[in-house]
Order: sequence, then C-alpha cells, then structure tokens
Amino acid sequence: MNVVAPPPQDELELLIREARARQRVRRLKFAAGVAVLAAAGLSVWAAIPGGVSGAPGGRGRPSAAASARQIESAGRRIPIIAFGSGGPVTWAANGVGLWLTTNGGRTWRLLVPRDVAATGDPVARVLAADFVDARHGWISVDDVLGGFRRPSRSASLRHMEIDRTTDGGRTWRASIPPGCFESCTGARLDFLDTRHGFALVDVESGGGKLFATRDGGATWTLVARTTWRGSFAFFNEHDGVTADHHTVRVTTDGGRHWVRGGQIPPTFSGIRPVGRHLVLFGLRHLRLVAYTSEDGGRHWSARVAPAWVQPGLPDNDEAISVPTASDWVVPADPRLFVTHDSGRTWHVVRPADLPRGWSIAQIELTSPRVGWAIFREGGAHAVRSVLVRTTDGGVHWTPAGPRAHRK
Repeated sequence: MNVVAPPPQDELELLIREARARQRVRRLKFAAGVAVLAAAGLSVWAAIPGGVSGAPGGRGRPSAAASARQIESAGRRIPIIAFGSGGPVTWAANGVGLWLTTNGGRTWRLLVPRDVAATGDPVARVLAADFVDARHGWISVDDVLGGFRRPSRSASLRHMEIDRTTDGGRTWRASIPPGCFESCTGARLDFLDTRHGFALVDVESGGGKLFATRDGGATWTLVARTTWRGSFAFFNEHDGVTADHHTVRVTTDGGRHWVRGGQIPPTFSGIRPVGRHLVLFGLRHLRLVAYTSEDGGRHWSARVAPAWVQPGLPDNDEAISVPTASDWVVPADPRLFVTHDSGRTWHVVRPADLPRGWSIAQIELTSPRVGWAIFREGGAHAVRSVLVRTTDGGVHWTPAGPRAHRK
C-alpha cells in the first residue's frame, strides 16, 4: 500500500527540466522510440546490478570510495524522481516512464499505458501509483503536465483517469470516477487487495471526493465529499484514518463519516500504517516527536526523540521510513537516525556510499535491513539523482535503478 504525495520543489524542477530537454534534443527520435515501445507491447527490460548482500567490507564489495563513484556515474542517467515499494514489488519513475521490478532491481519492466505514452512525455502525466502484487497495479493519470504533483489550476481542460493492470503493466484499462471528467486534478490511491480500494480525488473547485471500488477499479462509487486532501490509509473496507493540518480523523463505515481521533502538530510526515499500528512524525519546539496509535487512530501517544536527533523538516510522506511498528528510520544528511524499539533508544547510521555533496531525497525500507532510497546531488538545482538499494540497514548502498539513458 503506497500513498504518493508531492515531492519537494527541486524534484519537480528536475522533472520539468528533463521534459523540456527531451523536447528540444532529438525530439523526433524520442517520439519514434516511444512508438516502437508501444507497438512491441512495452516489454522493455533493463538488466541492472542488484543490491549486494553480505557483511560490510566482505568479499566482492567495492570500497566506499569506489561505490560512491559508481553512484555518481549512475547519476548521469535520466534522474529517478520518485519510487514506491511494497514487499517484493517496487516501482520507480524517471523522465522516460514508470518502471517495475519484482527481483530487487536486477531487472525492470517499463510500464506505460498506450494513451499515456502517446502524449510524448509519459511520466509527466502519472500522479500516483499503487501495486498490491507483481500483476495488479493502478496509476492516477492527468492530462496536465504534473509529474507526481497536483497540476496548476490555471489549466482550462482536465481529464483525470485511473488506469489499472492485471498483467504486470503489459496491458492497461482506464476508468474515470463519476463526475471527474474535466473537473478533478488527480487522485491518491490506497488498495487493500486486487479488488477493493479507495481513491481520494482533488476537486478543482476545492476540497476532495473519496471514491471506493469493489471490482479492481473498473467502476468507482462516490463515498463522501471531503474538506481534506491529506495522507490517508484504510485497514479494511470499513476502518480508515486520515491526517490533515492539526487533526487526525477516523472512520468505521468505509469513509462515509469521520470523527476526530486526536491532535497533531501543523508540520508532520504522512501516516505510516503497520497493520492497525500507526506512526506519524512532527516537530515540537524543534524536537522530533513520534506519534503512535495502537487502535487505528482513535488514541495517540507521543514520544519525544533525544535532542541530538535533529532531522530536516519532515515535509512529505517519504521523509521518514517505518518498515515495522518498532523500526523507524529518519534521514538527516549525511546520516540516518535509527530506532529499533519505537523511539526509546536511537543510534546513527552513516551511509558509506553517499557521495560528497549528495543528499538523501527519499527513503523507504521494507524491512529493518532491506530498502531503497534516492540519492540526489546538490539542492534545489540538482541535476543528478540515483535510485539505490541497501541490504544491511542503510550502511551500504548500490545503484539499482533502470538503465534508461538519455536519447
């Protein structure tokens, strides 16, 4: 279950820069390449090196300096701007398209619906993605140049749709939630299984609409109109939780009615569900505070991190990783603050392979030892970013993204 939220502004500028560059440089060649991919059923595969297991410094592992050089070299490819991971399934987006791997990044498949590829800049239209297994997945698509963000309200025409695949992205079918043609601006997705899911859709006139599906996204039913657009998660068809501004809300009737479940600080990370256990993070007097709930969001307890745990402001859902209810990872360049006991004690992990001057733009661990991150060069004007993978809890990282080179 992945909830995709808008990335920082530098990643948006990076995407727009890539899109404009492709239009200026060999535009005809790129368009022909997209057509060939579509005609071939989009069965493009890319072999890449996967994560390296074993003890740090063991046989076969390059030195930290050599690994950092590999990451810098990988950054010359088209940058990865976003990714999501759930168990064995990981997707990533760059300036070529949306990709999927089910083997830890050793091979990737290009996932681009034909109507999306026909626009000439496929990834710019994809706003969110969610996969429950290697075959079943969904993407939220918009006409307007968005690139994992809510499009500008100045656009005069919108066509939002939710595309679904049941064969790992080889074929796609589209549906439009009722009342969303030319009036909605994108959707956050949360699927429970191959048939049941929810979509929180932004409405151009303000607020949002919550839709539900029981047939894998073929049809959608309006559940409720909302005043919030924030992070949300459902545990089953009836029980769910959302966080927006200062308030947590919970539902027990599939989203039709919501009641207050607690107060949170104005700045917080997205909700991270582990079963019915919930974790979100905020700042209180410049101190990191973890808010946890054991009952689906009705009651919360707060745990203040030590003063020396000083992360950056958690301003998006990807700022902090929660692979289990007790294992939390907080990035603070060039370190990771890690706890294995729900915040009672903390220690520092220093990524040995993070190149000098680079930062950790996004991180998501699927277990205490295995996970993914985006390493990015520089700040707001970064031109290189790399998808990397770890198998030892963040100490060592290896380039693991699709081999999509500039045209």
